[in-house]
Amino acid sequence: MNLVAKSDNAVVDVVIGDEQPLIRRGLRALIEAESDLSVVGEAEDCEQLRVVLGLFPPAIVVLDAGLPGIADAAELTGELLGGRIAVILLAANLSSEHAVEVLRAGARGMLYKNDSPDELIRAIRTVAQGSAFLSPKVAGQLADVLYRGGWIPRQRIAANIEGLTDREHEIFRLIGDGLTNNEIALTLFISEATVKSHFNRICKKLGIVNRVQAVIMAHELGMTTG
Repeated sequence: MNLVAKSDNAVVDVVIGDEQPLIRRGLRALIEAESDLSVVGEAEDCEQLRVVLGLFPPAIVVLDAGLPGIADAAELTGELLGGRIAVILLAANLSSEHAVEVLRAGARGMLYKNDSPDELIRAIRTVAQGSAFLSPKVAGQLADVLYRGGWIPRQRIAANIEGLTDREHEIFRLIGDGLTNNEIALTLFISEATVKSHFNRICKKLGIVNRVQAVIMAHELGMTTG
């Protein structure tokens, strides 16, 4: 268990939960190469993770889906959310059904371990700003099971996608690319409040309830640049 002093408020604090020391060291080096990110603790199992989070509640936990002591990744995600800790799940292998349960429990990000390092950095920044991030591989895998389970209303989407305005299409695409509301506002030269208003209208038109659904839908419909 490795700990450091809590970082400055302007920096996003991260805790890494992974059994393998080499993986933890690699993730730490990757994350701390960015000036706006700081690793404040590491844990090799769930028991250590709870101790670290008790000392330094971070903004983000980068969590290995196979961390020793995890009986149920979805249950642990819900537990961490109770402490207002955002979870990004890293998985080597994860069934679509299990991944959906973790998302239902409130995970804000999900990547596979063979995704690019840049994807993880992007995920941390996106989640830290209150948005959701799914790598293209994850979004593609989950789309069918989410549609089949009724979590994403496929028929309503197909019927209503053409009802989006040009601006809503543009914002929908950028959400699928993983941009936060602030980043979208800067990209389109509009206010963040305007982005939120457009997103609310997109959700109403397409029958979705959160950003995770929007990200998956945008990937499934081929509206992203990734």
